[in-house]
Amino acid sequence: KTLQGLTRSTVATLLGKAHPMFHIRSGDFRYDQKTGIIEYNNGSKITLMALDYEPSDPDFARLGSAEFDWAFIDEAGEIGKQAKDVLRSRLGRGVATQKYGIPPKMILSCNPSTNFLRTEYYQPYKDLGAGEFQKWKIGEVYVNGVKHPAYRAFLRMSVKDNPFIDKNYYETLKQLPDRERKRLLDGN
Repeated sequence: KTLQGLTRSTVATLLGKAHPMFHIRSGDFRYDQKTGIIEYNNGSKITLMALDYEPSDPDFARLGSAEFDWAFIDEAGEIGKQAKDVLRSRLGRGVATQKYGIPPKMILSCNPSTNFLRTEYYQPYKDLGAGEFQKWKIGEVYVNGVKHPAYRAFLRMSVKDNPFIDKNYYETLKQLPDRERKRLLDGN
């Protein structure tokens, strides 16, 4: 939702845990905290963006000229549907899509929530039988000029699936009040 939240959580996990897991060394990228851009030696970039609602920018015009191939929204339950929709409209305009024909993608991670995630993702997943994974057609996408079906999918995971979670955190979640425990530990 905010750059401060991204820096404190998402970037800390990316740089401190994911990079070492994939043998990415400090000389393989540059992180400019002022601009919120992580640039890798191969030319790819990660641009950190706040998606919180600002009364002075109700239409998220600040995303208007952005050109992205993919987007990842961490803690999607913290943002509104309009932020997600505007960001999605900026996808498919980057190098991977324009030059190489790789279709745009958006990935959202979240804890159970009652916002747009429930109606757009969880309910269709549940209607299709739930389980570990479900996907459903939402339109078409072009790959190298050829039309293919486009899908939306839901992959159910729990705190136990996270390779970075400390066992003490898991134990802490077990001690939460019933409602929060069911949401954060059980994924209900």
